[in-house]
Amino acid sequence: MNLPPVLQVSDLPYAFGKPLVSGQIKQRPSDFIVEEIPGFEPDGHGDHVYLTIQKTGLTTIAIVDALKRFTGVHAREIGFAGMKDKQAITTQAFSVNMAGKEEQNWQKLENEQIKILSVSRHPRKLKRGVLKGNRFRLRVTDIKGDVQSLQQSLEQVAQNGVPNFFGEQRFGRDEGNPERAWRMFTQSGFKVKREERSLLLSSVRSMIFNALLAKRIELNNWQSLLEGEVINLDGTARHFAEAIDDVLVSRASEMDVHATGPLPGQSSRALEPAGEAGDIEQQLIQTYQPWVDQLVNQGLEHARRPLRVAVRDMQWQIVDDVLELSFSLTAGAYATVVLRELVTF
Repeated sequence: MNLPPVLQVSDLPYAFGKPLVSGQIKQRPSDFIVEEIPGFEPDGHGDHVYLTIQKTGLTTIAIVDALKRFTGVHAREIGFAGMKDKQAITTQAFSVNMAGKEEQNWQKLENEQIKILSVSRHPRKLKRGVLKGNRFRLRVTDIKGDVQSLQQSLEQVAQNGVPNFFGEQRFGRDEGNPERAWRMFTQSGFKVKREERSLLLSSVRSMIFNALLAKRIELNNWQSLLEGEVINLDGTARHFAEAIDDVLVSRASEMDVHATGPLPGQSSRALEPAGEAGDIEQQLIQTYQPWVDQLVNQGLEHARRPLRVAVRDMQWQIVDDVLELSFSLTAGAYATVVLRELVTF
């Protein structure tokens, strides 16, 4: 079977027009600093040791591997809430099931790239997605172009948020994961490990979501609530559907609620749009129907994701050719998507 349509991040539209400035990011790890905002605090007792770890120049999986070697536990007994960038300084929590094992001197894990910031305990494993969000401190260097337009873009993003696209890191090296997923779907001899299968499936769902959001930007209604919309309450996993009235329109303008797009799969408890919002989504889905059919065959369930993300606590300064920027995002949103609206790299 021929490869169906593939949408890459480079093909996505901009919410406020393509940036008129260029710059460099991640020239060194300290240019990209990320700190998790935890979804809860550990109880202080239980079998699972909770470690707050600062890592530099390492992937999240590299920390999991280090914890495996240090403790002798299986990878499935190690939990974390989300993946973090490699070329960065990031702070995140990990849990390790130490039931029946002696307490460790966790400081022995430390080296130039790993620092243990805190140790606690909790009765349960830390699960993916159990996270309020992330705080970012970024440094963009070698700024060139219309700096006045950059100032205007920063103000627009602070006021209006940005499209909640999945960033390019979701799609693997050279954004090749969707094509690998299609080979997994259609070539009986193409085998992947369980973890890679999950990544490939996620890349396909992310691509289709990006396509719907791109269409809503093209129609200039990505910030609006249309008839039949499935609505997200900001900063939560809660979704609801009700008639669009002045109160909801006001709440949308205040970034309290957002329209949503599909993470396709089998029918589930997740709400589905109707009316105008549903018509736009169904037309888009038809373009990507071969992908959707495969996701259904793989047993994934339909879910929703907000089309917009608020960029909270945003502060910035531009000194000479350097932009220093800090902000907070809800879990699952990408700092690179914020930067994309500001600077061309």
